[in-house]
Amino acid sequence: MFSTGRGTESVARGFRQKIRNCQHSPAAIEILGRIERSLGNAERWIIASETQLTWANAERRMARILETIGEAEDMLAEAEDEFDLLDGQVSRLEGELGRLLPTTPRPTPEELADRADGELRGANLTFREAPNSAPQLVDLRARHAALSERLSLLRVRITA
Repeated sequence: MFSTGRGTESVARGFRQKIRNCQHSPAAIEILGRIERSLGNAERWIIASETQLTWANAERRMARILETIGEAEDMLAEAEDEFDLLDGQVSRLEGELGRLLPTTPRPTPEELADRADGELRGANLTFREAPNSAPQLVDLRARHAALSERLSLLRVRITA
């Protein structure tokens, strides 16, 4: 039934293609699940990298503020206010980093961006296997594009 059709046998080939492209098949569900997992992992690595960069930047700023306090008493009140804000931000970001990256030593932002890039490339390759009729494919492709753009911007921040 599924061999190369001759004459009126092209119907069998059409059914085979319909079966392969069915969004309800176990293979299609598994493929879409792999894409979803890859995108979720990529998003997690991007968030972790962004958070770690923000956290490291806040820590660097806190260190500079501590030096400023010792050098200029007239700036003391303003510096202490900013330090308190950054201290709260560092505490919040440290907690978020602990949730995103529970192990130590933590990977660098570059390593996290590379992981996200790998996940995005994997998802992109898996898109080729996905059934074209799956309605969530449009959303997954849009999410992939958004994460790719976010990763590009993140790489600019990393190299700055």
